[in-house]
This record gives sequence, structure tokens and C-alpha cells, in this order.
Amino acid sequence: QAQVEKESGSGVVYKKVGDTLYILTNAHVVGDRKEHELTFGNKQTAKAKVIGKYKMADIAVMTMKAPKGDTLKPLKHGDSSAVVLGEPVLVVGNPLSLDFQNTVGEGIVSGLNRDVPVDFNQDDKYDTLLSTFQVDAPINPGDSGGAVVDQEGHLIGIASLKINMPSVQNMGFAIPVNSALAIAQKIEKEGDIQQPKTDIDIHNVVDVDKATRDEYKIPQDVSTGVVVQKVNANSPAKNSGLKKGDVI
Repeated sequence: QAQVEKESGSGVVYKKVGDTLYILTNAHVVGDRKEHELTFGNKQTAKAKVIGKYKMADIAVMTMKAPKGDTLKPLKHGDSSAVVLGEPVLVVGNPLSLDFQNTVGEGIVSGLNRDVPVDFNQDDKYDTLLSTFQVDAPINPGDSGGAVVDQEGHLIGIASLKINMPSVQNMGFAIPVNSALAIAQKIEKEGDIQQPKTDIDIHNVVDVDKATRDEYKIPQDVSTGVVVQKVNANSPAKNSGLKKGDVI
């Protein structure tokens, strides 16, 4: 199960206009609150306003006035479309709490184009497929929203979640910076982005038992994607021909 953490988090200054800082983080980090207290590397604190989020992409944007004596510079942006398998990366965040502020984890890009089913509201139903790339650098509670950077120190992703299973290690996922910045620009203009209703329930195909696979006639070699478990009547999904048992 892909797990997101909600107690604390990290963020990245991606833009500065005049004395206003723009901070990129995860939607699950900001939650429903409209204001958060930020702590900087020099232990200075300041209030930041959430100007919007896109929950289903797990992206949020905050703004704040630059603190007195500010020397902060936006992190230079890389190109996530140019990321390659095996590329070294660093994950910068605040695991567990501010006691471990500015922790840097090292790893590689271990997977590309990963669509990860995520249950944001803990109701045992997947809410979305999050488009990510996979890293083996540790992503711990408090790292969510932190920077994933390449060897040149350029921002290539936003740390978002990890697989939380006893038998699984070092499977973290980051939202590509190209996607994150495109969403951030839309949030800057429009505020919260609402997810269109899909009127379907989905489950990760790897979580479907053999009996259900047989019922839906899903070939055993199909190991990626999601299975449609329910399609609401009189919905666009139903009218499009989507039906229970389809694999997306």
C-alpha cells in the first residue's frame, strides 16, 4: 500500500516575486488548513498561506513574505522528462520532526513512469493514480513535499510517498517537477483545482485475488494498472462503455 504522511512535512521554494516566496509541497501535507507555520534552516519561523491545492495530484502551493534578512533563493528547476533510470538523486527533507531538519538521503532513480494507486482518505478505496517516478532514497514521515534533486542540485521531483509494507524497503515515489510546476502555475491563477468525478471505484490489479481475476477474465500476466470494481449508473464513465472488470 502506498502510504502518505500527514503530521509534518517539507517544502521547496520554487519561485520568488518581489518579497513573496512561492513554496511547493504536497496537498496531503497542508491538509485542509489555510495557514501553516514554516521553519527555515536557520530556525527562523514564519506563517505561510495556502493559496491552493490539487488533491488528486498531491500538489499544493503556499506563499509568504520573505523573512527579515532573507537570503533564500528559489531552487533551480531541472527537467524531469530527461530523468533516466539509475540516475543518482538526493532527497532533502525533515524526517520525523524538526529534530532531524535538513536531512539529505542519497539514492538513484529506480523506476520511471510509475502510476501509484493512493488512498488519501483512508477509506480502503483508491482515490487516484499518482503519476510518479520511483527512487530508492529514503522517504520518511516529514520528508513529504521535500526536494528530489539531481547531481547538479536541480529540482527534478517532489517527494510524495512510499510503499509501507514490512517486506518492502526503499520504494519511494516523487512527483516529476515538470508536472508539479504546471499544476502550481494553474493553482497560482485559479486556486484550488477540483477533480472531475469519475463515477468509478478502482483497485490496484496486483491486489486482486485469483478468484476475482478469474471472474473478470484478467490474464495472470497482467500486473500493472487498476481494475474497475464499480461503475455508477447514468454516469459519463458508464456512457463511455467502461464496465466492471475493465483494466485501465
